[in-house]
Amino acid sequence: MVDAWKQDLEREMAEGWTGYGQTDHLLKTIACYGVVFQGLTGTALVDYVEQTAIASAGYAE
Repeated sequence: MVDAWKQDLEREMAEGWTGYGQTDHLLKTIACYGVVFQGLTGTALVDYVEQTAIASAGYAE
């Protein structure tokens, strides 16, 4: 069950932005992954979310 959830989060992050209105959902997905599967908090979490979001497919568009 946890593995399936992790895979879903990874899939969503790999897809990146594919359309209008996804920012809140994608940022939540990235943050959730950072907290649960990478054990990040505070500034480390903020940095991870920012770096991952900027590197995600579709960010520039």
